[in-house]
Amino acid sequence: METVKFFGRYVIPITTLKGQRDYYDHMNYWRSCTQNTNLRITPTEEDGKEYLTLKNEKPSLFGNLEERKRYRKLQTYENNYDWRPKKSGETHFIGLVSPTGEQLLPNFFEDVFTQFDAINNRIQFIPVSNGDGWALVSLGTAPVLVTEFRYNAIILERWDHCIFFVQDKETMKWGALRAIWESTNAQTRYKHSLVTIEPLMPCIADDIYEDELMTDCEPTTFFMTRIGGKIGILTDWGYSKIIYDQYETNDTGRSFRLISNDRKRARRADLYSPDGKDLYENNIRRMKRLAENESKLPVIMYIHGFRSGANGSKHQQLQEHFRGKYLVIAPEVNADPKKSLEKINEIIALEKPEIIVGTSLGGWMTVMCNSGEAQLVVINPATAPEATLAQWEGHKLPYFCSRLDGLQTYTLTKEVLDKYKDYNFEAVVKEKAANIHALCSTEDELLSDSHIKILQPILPNKHLTVVDDFGHRCDSKGMTHLFEILDSIVRQ
Repeated sequence: METVKFFGRYVIPITTLKGQRDYYDHMNYWRSCTQNTNLRITPTEEDGKEYLTLKNEKPSLFGNLEERKRYRKLQTYENNYDWRPKKSGETHFIGLVSPTGEQLLPNFFEDVFTQFDAINNRIQFIPVSNGDGWALVSLGTAPVLVTEFRYNAIILERWDHCIFFVQDKETMKWGALRAIWESTNAQTRYKHSLVTIEPLMPCIADDIYEDELMTDCEPTTFFMTRIGGKIGILTDWGYSKIIYDQYETNDTGRSFRLISNDRKRARRADLYSPDGKDLYENNIRRMKRLAENESKLPVIMYIHGFRSGANGSKHQQLQEHFRGKYLVIAPEVNADPKKSLEKINEIIALEKPEIIVGTSLGGWMTVMCNSGEAQLVVINPATAPEATLAQWEGHKLPYFCSRLDGLQTYTLTKEVLDKYKDYNFEAVVKEKAANIHALCSTEDELLSDSHIKILQPILPNKHLTVVDDFGHRCDSKGMTHLFEILDSIVRQ
């Protein structure tokens, strides 16, 4: 995807003619490698059904020959196939059908939106056209109209799928709507919530562009708005007036600088509130309280796994879950145990976290670091990294997320693997058993049950949670279990 230079920064156009044509271009290519130019394969209905069967089966890389073949086939489906839905019906009566043949929308509409993964990442609301305008409807065989057909165009933000950029038919200006989760009871997690749409920014901008702010906490996609030669900023928390002449970003300071040439000074804005004076008052008060209390909050440290980074989704979910209660930090490490542990130990000495959480290889580092009196929570920890990682020795592997250090690939060497021989994981687990809490899955396709066999004889029964509803990666079900463990620790 090509970028354009916009007020001194390279950004991705969204609402320009080029942007509307290319914004979803990344979905055309394999996702297994960075900047891959291989076009994704269009699946047949049989491919789709086989893919779902393999996803439910969860074949292991460490099974017999036939199981390994099925595992490789699953990976091919995951990375190389195009799971976007297709339009169904005929002219003037168009619907939407998934790659497995499931009817997602009836054949009611003049046109429908198709740029999303219908198998792995279904969206709650979908843009549709009646020939006179575009609107949002709920996805399903009995769709509910969420907005009027008042928009000339609707573009869905491509990553989180929570923001809809809308162009007013009368003014041809661009604004934004956002999906929010309203709790149905005292619980605030999404499983107890319903999704609705609310206005985020009125239709006032000539164009909108995508940019990214990289920080020690998490990367944040934000959007630049333009009216003529003036600019502003839009995030999922609000928007600024479009009155500025230039902008700068400070990744380390987690801030934007919106600059008016006639004022000779910059207005500072934090990660979520682009310009405090121009955002909704509730957001302003909320972010001020967070900024004032942040330095007083106790710390949770999260250590990511192999081929991940400090800005992965688990770090973000932990931040959201403990917002206002704990400051969640995440060092960025790699597979080198010596260098990674040195970095982690330096941060521990400085921040003194009360809880340290680690997944996979990060779980191993959580146990092996100088944790002091901190409570340690490990999820499917790699108990024997040298053996587990050996299969990737010498391979140039892409990272699963955009890293703060800018690296896109990592090559695992024998020199790094040999360093693990200097550590005795089981001995340290025995030493720290009273402070270690483990969440292990019997459906772990990478570790099988090896981690359970090592931890079960050592940890107290109440410190070992064994489940069977997620794999090696800690998905939404795994995060639910993790939050229960962490909340229990916090209450003690």
